[in-house]
Amino acid sequence: MAQYTIITSGDPIILSDGVDTFRLDVRDNILYFDQEITALGFGEGSVEDTDWGNIDSSVLPDDPGLEFRVGVRDGHWVIDQTYDPDLLGFTGMEHFDWDNLEAHQL
Repeated sequence: MAQYTIITSGDPIILSDGVDTFRLDVRDNILYFDQEITALGFGEGSVEDTDWGNIDSSVLPDDPGLEFRVGVRDGHWVIDQTYDPDLLGFTGMEHFDWDNLEAHQL
């Protein structure tokens, strides 16, 4: 069974294991995976590469839809994106309503 987290452009997802804190965020058509470095972390006034750093990023297509999802499907960590215009989104068909951007074997 697939498990996903939906990310909307401009609305980051914060993940924490109680020790480290991470952020999935879409900024300037790029999906970023960031990690806190200091206690200020992602807070107001924080500085990239001082309080938090970018671990990985994926450039998104030029005509992105509004939603992205990250999760695990068929033994892969996946990043999917809806098309613009968003008709059925992730409830629709792959390659018609949404597409897979990346898949990494677990």
